[in-house]
Amino acid sequence: MKKQKIALFGDVQTLPYVRDTLALDHSLAPRIIDPAALLSSSAGLLASNVAYGVMASAMPRFFGRARLLGCRTVNHWIGTDVAQSLEDSRLHEQLRAHAGSIDIHLCVAPWLQQELAELGIAAHLVPIVPPDLAPDPLPMPAKHGVLAYANEGREAFYGIPGFVSLAREFSGTDFYLCGTSTAPENAPGNLQVMGRLGRTKMRSVYEKTSVLYRLPEHDGLSKMVLEALSHGREVLWIHEMEGVRTARDGNSARQALGEILSASPRPNEAGLSAIAETYNPTRIARRTAEILRGEE
Repeated sequence: MKKQKIALFGDVQTLPYVRDTLALDHSLAPRIIDPAALLSSSAGLLASNVAYGVMASAMPRFFGRARLLGCRTVNHWIGTDVAQSLEDSRLHEQLRAHAGSIDIHLCVAPWLQQELAELGIAAHLVPIVPPDLAPDPLPMPAKHGVLAYANEGREAFYGIPGFVSLAREFSGTDFYLCGTSTAPENAPGNLQVMGRLGRTKMRSVYEKTSVLYRLPEHDGLSKMVLEALSHGREVLWIHEMEGVRTARDGNSARQALGEILSASPRPNEAGLSAIAETYNPTRIARRTAEILRGEE
């Protein structure tokens, strides 16, 4: 089987995940290039047969250069890029004008697939996950705890005012907010602000919690959602997904959380199954290889 030599470029935070996951399939040979380095990126494209952008829809000229150098072109949509293209008419028109420079579109989640269809783009569904993602159930805490995340200064975007309201209503349950060091306005005493945490400390926080609350204004395939599911935690999220309880507003979040808290903490078996099956990195690499070979 001919090896697909893949030149990866785009979102620098996501590229290592994509590279290491694709490398799980022996028919794929991915490496990261820097489009800003003209000579080395051109050499990288000449040595490749696929130019694979991640959140790179705003780089039509680079896709065009890749095609001139003999590469098939791929763009992998991850969430923010879709939202920007829907909301910004200039980006929308730019995308329409240069749509022909991208041969294959991929996206990480079904709702992004639907949003891209509104832009006239047919995309294959291919999640981006950490290459070591696997079920990793942690012991359940003796009592429930609820976890949320927000970037510093973007608490409203992540739905933290609603999180504060839930903490106030369910005052007998501990709530934990990580990612920001700023205490929300009118936060009750059962809400602890944890700040930014490394992987080891996050694991200890998961050991104290049974539920992840994630109600941002817009989301792609959240790595934190996948992480929580891999640890056997319940997840309240704005999207429908296997193992998740969908909650798009305060009322539905309150109802879903009330149902969870009414019983003793127990592992989210549906979430663990989703991680083992749907979000299995090796299966994702194999599916990507099939799409690149034109088998799907």
